[in-house]
Amino acid sequence: MTLYLIIITLLSTAALLLISKKTGLLKDVKNQKHKSFVSKKNNHILGGIVFIVFWVFYIFFDQKIIFNELKIYSISFLLFVIGLFSDFKILENPKKRFFLQLLVLYSLVQFFNFSIPISNIQILDYFLNNEYFNKFFTIFCLMILINGYNFVDGINTLLIGYNIVISCILLFFFRENLHDINLIKYFFIIMIILLIFNLNGNLILGDSGSYAIGLFIGIYLINFAANNPYLSPFLVISLIWYPCFELLFSMIRRSKSRKKMYK
Repeated sequence: MTLYLIIITLLSTAALLLISKKTGLLKDVKNQKHKSFVSKKNNHILGGIVFIVFWVFYIFFDQKIIFNELKIYSISFLLFVIGLFSDFKILENPKKRFFLQLLVLYSLVQFFNFSIPISNIQILDYFLNNEYFNKFFTIFCLMILINGYNFVDGINTLLIGYNIVISCILLFFFRENLHDINLIKYFFIIMIILLIFNLNGNLILGDSGSYAIGLFIGIYLINFAANNPYLSPFLVISLIWYPCFELLFSMIRRSKSRKKMYK
């Protein structure tokens, strides 16, 4: 299966890149001020589509995935659609994107009973035992994570490389603790392939890829923590801290300078 995954991903990525170059579809033109600081080269926003191709492949060919987990992870597809509309410049208003993200994440915690488990931090656990606070805190953390992912996308190798680091840490140091080792192993392979195309700036994740992959990693790590309650909660926090810190720090800095945070 691994060989099929590599072949399908390489061929689909190359084909999508060729179509994008020929048609100009999903071409990330640097016509916005904040993008010009990162790179002058036009990229192709295809990482999210490649990730969804991987996800469909995994669902059809790996029979070990639990149906309930499948439903939870599939929520990432809804965020992918929101991000895709943004990539196509159909949904450019950040406030509307923010609202739709909240709606998707609320559905995740409300209808699938998805929540952050006991953290082993006494003060935090006191509040997490409250159902309403737990739901709010879970949504808040995932919102920070997915938007933090989107915040650091654009600089070649940064976000994709970060996902590779997370995958390597889990696969090499916590292999016996993983509840679904195939899923993270195949995810690692996809990130390596995307990195090849991202090295020279041909391809980036875009809003669609950042949102979907950010939520995917968030769900996987929360499940990882729930299945390994004896591990320190700071392990999971440290794995996802970088994009969260980047976003939170920028929000605080802009707030102090009285600039709009979403600009």
